[in-house]
Amino acid sequence: FLWWHKTLELALLQTEDTTVLDAVIQVFVKLQTRQIQLAEERLSSGILGAIGLGKKSPLSNRFRIVARSMSAFLLVHVPADNRIRLKPGTELQLSHKAQQALNSLESLSSNKHYAEYEEQLSQALLFIKYPGHCLHDGNKLLALLINSLYPEVQYLDIIRR
Repeated sequence: FLWWHKTLELALLQTEDTTVLDAVIQVFVKLQTRQIQLAEERLSSGILGAIGLGKKSPLSNRFRIVARSMSAFLLVHVPADNRIRLKPGTELQLSHKAQQALNSLESLSSNKHYAEYEEQLSQALLFIKYPGHCLHDGNKLLALLINSLYPEVQYLDIIRR
């Protein structure tokens, strides 16, 4: 989480320089790709993983909620490889991938393994869909999720600010 927080922070600073905007967008795309890989229920490496029979992920459900939420947030605010949503208030233009990510996040609340996290999932979905938020609010979403899912972890206090 600390790496994600710092990556978002530094990449957002770089968005002010339009000459490196394409590289910054690629940072967001790569971060989103990694987050969705970490959010998977089953490991997809190896021969068995390639056909969907990989081992169960060692990552906790609450970690996967944060990863899935952040991935969906990035898909909503970086809708294409050449576009980025830096200003709040503009209408959300959801790509097919972003809509799928939101549907996937929404469907978790009906999954019995995630039932205890229904409130956090609902908060994340409301935050992501709110047109008053933009890419600059990514660390606010991360803080919201960390506060509700990891209140006992003190080293994450840097994100809570």
